[in-house]
Amino acid sequence: MIGGGQSGLAAGYHLRRLGLDFVILDAGPSPGGAWLRAWDSLRLFSPAAYSSLPGRLMPPQPGETYPGAAHVVAYLSAYEERYDLPVHRPVRVSGVHHDGALLRVETDAGTWLARAVISATGTWSRPFVPAVPGRDEFGGTQLHTVGYENAAAFAGKRVTVVGGGNSGAQIAADLAMADSESAGRPWLHSVDADGRPADIATADCGSAGRPWLDRVDADGRPADLATADSESDGRQSTHPADADRRPAKLATADCGSAGRPWLDRVDADGRPADLATADSESDGRQSTHPVDAGRPSAALAYGVELTWVTLREPRYLPDDIDGRALFDHATARRRALDEGRADTGGVASLGDIVAVPPVRAARDAGLLKARPMFARLTRTGVEWADGTRADADVIIWCTGFRPALAHLAPLGLRDRRGHIATTGTQALGEPRVHLLGYGDWTGPASATLIGVGRPAREAARSIARLLD
Repeated sequence: MIGGGQSGLAAGYHLRRLGLDFVILDAGPSPGGAWLRAWDSLRLFSPAAYSSLPGRLMPPQPGETYPGAAHVVAYLSAYEERYDLPVHRPVRVSGVHHDGALLRVETDAGTWLARAVISATGTWSRPFVPAVPGRDEFGGTQLHTVGYENAAAFAGKRVTVVGGGNSGAQIAADLAMADSESAGRPWLHSVDADGRPADIATADCGSAGRPWLDRVDADGRPADLATADSESDGRQSTHPADADRRPAKLATADCGSAGRPWLDRVDADGRPADLATADSESDGRQSTHPVDAGRPSAALAYGVELTWVTLREPRYLPDDIDGRALFDHATARRRALDEGRADTGGVASLGDIVAVPPVRAARDAGLLKARPMFARLTRTGVEWADGTRADADVIIWCTGFRPALAHLAPLGLRDRRGHIATTGTQALGEPRVHLLGYGDWTGPASATLIGVGRPAREAARSIARLLD
């Protein structure tokens, strides 16, 4: 088995039940697979009970309907231990070769000989970025979904998010909302001439009524840390303090009964004329943010100026549809195709974006306004076909992934289009090789926690028959 993420563990469970001798080679440093690299706010599409591998239900995450990535990592780690799966890590596979009646698996930790191989390496290690004109000319920062962690890293930045799928919508929502709704702490930014935060107002009013301003360095990080007693949630450690352990600077925001700082004045268009808790800098960029009901827009959190671009108008699935329904639709499509009936379209027929709670909140607040895909990148940003431009400090490519299958290249299984033909999970060109968890072409919803169980079972049974 090559890959020790959710697909590898599911197959390992079934191989163990069949009494087969096997080993799992995983390139990761610890259990969790791709979930180890997920961004902080990522949530599953389904409740825990509908996001489980075979044999053991995922326990619910306290206080969360849809578990977060860290909860999934803990579940996968416990799953691996529970079934005593023989995982070797970190082991990176360089190639699988024919070797007489066996398959030779070359790695950075030695060589294994096997009678069958399951490839379960997923797609996360092979991010796809389209060849957009000017991509090499752009002078700012470019990263893919895999490099995104949270909005704090982009304080004071002009960020363009590219992609109209789930990752694009969720990261755009994360940047737009920046945790201000759930925490009740919108952060008001003043910025310098280069768009960097001059200081950050973190007025946490609540019952304690202790608004203050954080000092930050040029990268938006706290200049020093306070240990002053403030709130019970322990977040006081992010606040600067002077030598007497008092908040370094008190905000002048009028907190009011809602515990939220707001803007003193707005112009006729609802834009803030000035900020109650921050001294505007020379470019006054914070004044471009709209307000509603006397509060700064949640997009002001961390001072991120967001542009979201998509190939077509975003297509949200109905709000009541989550991963449970998606699995049923994917399964129905595969069954129809196998029986020679018309293609139902599966999940794609419903839409492109699952309206998970953070996405739904940002959308309903009017913060997710997509623009059409631009034509090219410039040195300072993006440009549309009509000549319209938008400046950007950061481009985040949420443009999908490709299967990580380079280790199978020595077997010569790819066709002229670069695709490996399969029947179920079994490679047509080499029946001793199975591909698992790469998407619907290796089993309905096989790239999901709940969906990989069935194709994993079929792969294990097929291998058991081959070895008899």
